Order: sequence, then structure tokens, then C-alpha cells
Amino acid sequence: MTKVIKQGKYQPSEKIPTEHELCSIFKVIRTVVREAITGLNAKGIIDIRKGSDVYVSEISIKNASESLNLFFGLSSD
Repeated sequence: MTKVIKQGKYQPSEKIPTEHELCSIFKVIRTVVREAITGLNAKGIIDIRKGSDVYVSEISIKNASESLNLFFGLSSD
């Protein structure tokens, strides 16, 4: 999914397909899609909004720097 977002198929603030649709697109089971969504949300790549709609996050310098700070903070331990 990250690759598809990076390629520009889904733009910032755009709603991504439902879990069911993603299962069909990527030919995987729902558990895999849910794990991917959870991971992408944790990385700030997507936003899960009330009602379980999922959107591509607005990528900003602040988001990128927070992710890098977290990475370097965890890797220095």
C-alpha cells in the first residue's frame, strides 16, 4: 500500500478503498489489510477517521521530522 501511495495513485486527503476492496485489489486476506492499515496509521501515512474511513495523510515537514525524531530516538537505545 505504501508503494501505491508513493506512486501517487492516492493523493493526500483522498479516501482509500475499503478493507474489502483492498483485499480484492491486493489479493490478500482481511487480516493482512488491517495490519497494513494499522502500520501505515502508526507511521502517519494514513489517517483513520471516525466511521472507519481511511484517508491518505497530508505529508508535511512537521510529520516527517516527528517520524525521524522517533526513529533516531528509538535506534539510539
